[in-house]
Parts: sequence; structure tokens; C-alpha cells
Amino acid sequence: MEKHRYSDEERDFLRQNHDGRSGYQELTDMFNERFGTDLKVMTLRDYCHKRLGLKGMKNTGVFQKGGKARDLPIGTIRKSATGTYIKVGNEDTHLSGYKPPNWMPYQQYVYEKANGPIPKGEYVMFLDGNTENFDLGNLAVINRRISVRMAQNRWYTENAEVTRTGLMCVRLQEEIRRKRGQ
Repeated sequence: MEKHRYSDEERDFLRQNHDGRSGYQELTDMFNERFGTDLKVMTLRDYCHKRLGLKGMKNTGVFQKGGKARDLPIGTIRKSATGTYIKVGNEDTHLSGYKPPNWMPYQQYVYEKANGPIPKGEYVMFLDGNTENFDLGNLAVINRRISVRMAQNRWYTENAEVTRTGLMCVRLQEEIRRKRGQ
């Protein structure tokens, strides 16, 4: 596609009609109809901003100040590349993505519903390694130190009972180390 070369008449038209429009879509439609072109909204908007210095028009394709993107109800469950999350709050934070305090990992939610809050610094793991198996018997709470020991010993398996046994061994080793240190 060939780059559009704006004439003096077209530039004057944009300067005269920029203000007072509901958005760049309306201005683009007017421009295309008047000059028989087929320009895209973003092309015209970029030209107005960068070449003509015309700014400040309301762009209806962008979130307006005070608007909320995807105001989902509490209890909404969403899957992402990193896991499954549930919406638990509507606090006005400027964080994007599935982050506290509005979102929590679904496995943590399931575990906390049954057993109460998990201690700080710990997280809920899947014993069988299947990140879509939210059965309470497949969830366990561990910390990073235990996770490292499990990985070093290669005790993470697809068999939940074998992984649970490995967890008990690591916890026993940690308790023995703690007692010896006293």
C-alpha cells in the first residue's frame, strides 16, 4: 500500500475540522468522503498528532478517564498462561493482570475455603503436577525451601501419593536439621 501524501487542502481541512468532532472515527469518515480516500482511523490520528500537532480530541476507542477495563464480577474464574485465577475483590488498584488483592490463584482459594488462610511465605502446590486438578486431596501447602529440596531429590512426580511421601521426608529432614541446630 502506498503512503498517502497530504495536500495543502487536506491539511487545512484537518485543522478546521479537528475540534468539535466526537472522535477520530468521525473525522476519518468525513475526510474519506470529502477526498475519496480510504484512510484508517489510526493513520489519520497519527498524522494529526505527529505532523499537524493537533491533540486533545476525544478518542472513543480508548478507555476514558475513570473507566474500568473489564469490570468482572467477584467469583469470576479466568485461565491464563500462568494458571487459573479467581476474582476476590474490587479494590481500585493500578495493577494489571491477575494480582492481589483482586485476584488469587484458584488452588489457593480452594485450599483456604477448606483449611483457612495459608501462612505468609507459603503457597499451594499440585501434588500430581496437573494444574487443572483442584481436588482438595491434590493440594498441599509448601514453602520455597521445601520446594527446592523436593526438586533436588527429584521427588516431584505425577503420582500424588509419591509426591506426598516425598514432602513428608523433606519436612522430616528439615525438622531434624532444626532440632540439631538448637
